[in-house]
Amino acid sequence: MIIFTLIMTVVLNSQASIYRDMISHISEKLLDSSSRSIDAALYHQLEDPLNANINMRNTIERNELYLPENAKKLKRYLNQNLKKEVSTLKQVDIIGYGNQKGDYIGFRKNKNNGTTHLLLKEQNSHLYIYQGDNLQSPVLNIIKNYDPRTRPWYQKSLEDPKARWSDIYSNVEENASSLLSAISPVYNKNKELEGVITTDVLLTSFNKFLDKEADEINGNISIVDSNGTVWLHSDHNPNAPMHHDISRIDSIENPIVKETILYIEKVGFDNALQEKIISLNIDGQKHFMIISPFRKRIPVEGYIIASIPESTLLGALPQRRQFTIIITVIACLIAFVLAVYVIRKLIKPIIDTANSAKELAQGNWDTPLPINCTTQEVMVLTRSFKFMAHNLKRSFQELQDKVTYDSLTHLYSRTGLDNVISPAITDNSGLISFTINGFRDINDSVGHLSGDHLLVDISERLKTHYQDQNIEMARIGGAEFALFFYHIDDIQELITPSSCSLYLIPLYNPPLVKLLSNYQRDWFIN
Repeated sequence: MIIFTLIMTVVLNSQASIYRDMISHISEKLLDSSSRSIDAALYHQLEDPLNANINMRNTIERNELYLPENAKKLKRYLNQNLKKEVSTLKQVDIIGYGNQKGDYIGFRKNKNNGTTHLLLKEQNSHLYIYQGDNLQSPVLNIIKNYDPRTRPWYQKSLEDPKARWSDIYSNVEENASSLLSAISPVYNKNKELEGVITTDVLLTSFNKFLDKEADEINGNISIVDSNGTVWLHSDHNPNAPMHHDISRIDSIENPIVKETILYIEKVGFDNALQEKIISLNIDGQKHFMIISPFRKRIPVEGYIIASIPESTLLGALPQRRQFTIIITVIACLIAFVLAVYVIRKLIKPIIDTANSAKELAQGNWDTPLPINCTTQEVMVLTRSFKFMAHNLKRSFQELQDKVTYDSLTHLYSRTGLDNVISPAITDNSGLISFTINGFRDINDSVGHLSGDHLLVDISERLKTHYQDQNIEMARIGGAEFALFFYHIDDIQELITPSSCSLYLIPLYNPPLVKLLSNYQRDWFIN
């Protein structure tokens, strides 16, 4: 049973190890594929706005539309192309141009009907947002003291003349949506900055895409930066708002995203990136996740976190596996109980035989031995032991009889008498011992056989004369006998000659009469 238990333990541990490796392998492939898909989709989502910016920047620089005398041409070109690009690129919110004088022109997409709003700031400090795409449209909103040169996308252009992406920032309107801008600085022939073409992409435009990807793997997808700021994360709640603000950990409601960010903050991005698969227990369920940075082709520093719950990855397999383990354990316990019962049933005769051996070793010869045996081997064993015990009992009894009784006269021996009377000796007990004088001469003259006959005859006469239960008789030496009285009323009963009736024993051999007439008494009184 110990070997069986060890084997089951090894098998279950091996299966658990294979199970974990399988889950890790499957989840790694699935999540890595999803991360690559997201990375490629984000690249295409960001590539088109950046290329549109670069094309417009090249046209402006090539035709020198930034010059004051070409202001109308620039406005016409921007009016035509900006409206075209903002309508074509679904992910784009605003495309605009701000120059070094502080002027700004741009177009914003109307998400409700697909039209565009004109954004214009000229020769004043206010940015006007029109309901339509021309100056004849009603003014929808006014943003006071607007200066494009102070905006993050413009400031980023001062750092590097190359076309690039800005850091994430918030727009100037009341909703303060999170933006990521493709920026292309416009330089004159003297390498002086004339303005910046900017294409604003709302991060909310990626929500539908992330939700779609998350639905395909039935998991969760987040995009964060190295500071723990969450840019985007999928949410399967259809009633949740599509807008996901940049938020710190204390403002994140999604438990999966929150626990993931806490884990990353705990171990650090470097250590988290080195792990192929991260396993976290969230709300009582195991989630597998992978963290991968944007590929270098995307000029944005961020990380894609794709996670999937174990229940989605394996379906009902964990429950079935757990059920199988429970059934296996129960079956093992039942098998163990049955095995113990069967083994006990098989070896019970052996155990009974061993217990009987203990009792026999203590002198309890009446101890019963097992009778019914279930196996031939045990039956042979118990029968052999029973035969051996019987022989031992008989031998011991014979030995005990030889020690207890005199083999010639069948009276008690010295040891037998001692064993019988020791527990019964009291202050009122008494003992007489007597010896046949000259018994050696009897043996020498008439032979040992006649001497033995004399001893036997004496013992028979003693048995006949002293039949009282108060008296025990013994041959305690070669020609010495003893009479033990359990109770006497007076010591005179022992020392008075009349108390001993040996004179009345008829003896038929004259020499023996002569010898016995000269016997000598010894009195021993307790």
